[in-house]
Amino acid sequence: MAMSNTTTSGASTPIDESDASVSTLVDHVQQLTDRIADLEQALADKNDRIDTLKSRVSDLEQEHTTDCDHCTDLETRVEKLEAREARLDHIDDQIAELQARELTKGAHLHEEHVYPSLIDDNTISELEKITKDDGREYYRVLGRDDPTESDGAGVALAHADLLPIQQLTRIPRETRDNHMSATDRRATWTWEQRTDDRRRLWNDGGSSVQAYLDCGDLATELRVEFDIARDSAAELAGRVLEALVDLTNNRCYIQKTTKRHDGCTYKERRLVLPADAEIPGETQSMEVTG
Repeated sequence: MAMSNTTTSGASTPIDESDASVSTLVDHVQQLTDRIADLEQALADKNDRIDTLKSRVSDLEQEHTTDCDHCTDLETRVEKLEAREARLDHIDDQIAELQARELTKGAHLHEEHVYPSLIDDNTISELEKITKDDGREYYRVLGRDDPTESDGAGVALAHADLLPIQQLTRIPRETRDNHMSATDRRATWTWEQRTDDRRRLWNDGGSSVQAYLDCGDLATELRVEFDIARDSAAELAGRVLEALVDLTNNRCYIQKTTKRHDGCTYKERRLVLPADAEIPGETQSMEVTG
């Protein structure tokens, strides 16, 4: 039965029950709308959070990639350093072997230059330390005099410390004849004449020149000593002078000099060894004797 409602005019109006249902439905729809809005906002917040996390993950992945690259670089550097260390160890072994050979040949080596392995590992038996005239300490095989010393004076040097021409003079004559060029053989012979009192191939110089040698005089000696034709001897003498400049590491030099013979003036090449030229094994000896 329909209900009635009294108006201000006193008349009554029936109330439709459907109005209440519509109002309730509207409220419910509004609630659902609000709920949907809340869910959408929550979803948006979650999406923002997800984006933030994705960005963080991306940053972490980039950092991880960077760390991996850095680790790879470090591993590469370590490998290179290990390879370099291996090469250095190999070089050290080679140098130690060379030093051992020189010591067994009679060389005296500066204490600070001798590899510890030669001493610690007893690579060479009967190795002793001595103090020489220069006040420094050296190692040598017990009782072995250095072949590069003159009358026990001066400082001994290893084979590698000598000038190339000095190294050649230590080669046996037979080996020179079989394995050296004619120019190097004659250059070695010429250098040896500096200390041979039986010959006067080299001339004493003045205050600034230790010794000198004229190309013409050398050609004459080569022709007589080795039975060489005049023209060949002159040509060989010129090559020998040039070879001596190279083999002494430019301790010597060639200059043109004016000479007179039978009233004629001519130019001739002269090999000059300056007084201040440092010849290993000789300079110290000269200072001591002086």
